[in-house]
Amino acid sequence: MRKSREKIKTRAYGIGLPLVLVILVIMCLLTLSVISVLTTKQNLKNEYASREAYQARCEAENAAEAWVAEAVQNLTDDPEGQPEQLTEEFEINARRKLVVELTKSEQDGVYNYDVTRWTTVTTEDTEVQTLQGM
Repeated sequence: MRKSREKIKTRAYGIGLPLVLVILVIMCLLTLSVISVLTTKQNLKNEYASREAYQARCEAENAAEAWVAEAVQNLTDDPEGQPEQLTEEFEINARRKLVVELTKSEQDGVYNYDVTRWTTVTTEDTEVQTLQGM
């Protein structure tokens, strides 16, 4: 009769379930932290590549502006001896270049070069792949 009066303490679940849940939470946190570190590293690599591309673009534009200033100065010194159109390419990187084109104009006896083209061109040939070409 003693058993009926005393409450038998039993657990609804064993000690294994909380341990499994703790391990699951730790694994999830570990996975998320690894993904976060990898994403941060890739973002940093992309930032460096973007900065280098921007710097190369700025250097090409600075060289182009210096070339335009020199062409305008030459035109001012000797307007009749200068060509009607000038084109120059400035390398940005192995795949891209800046193309600048100047055209001579005259207004009220004053000669000047007008910028008719200032574009970035991709130099490599790109192939369009279709499902049939794969």
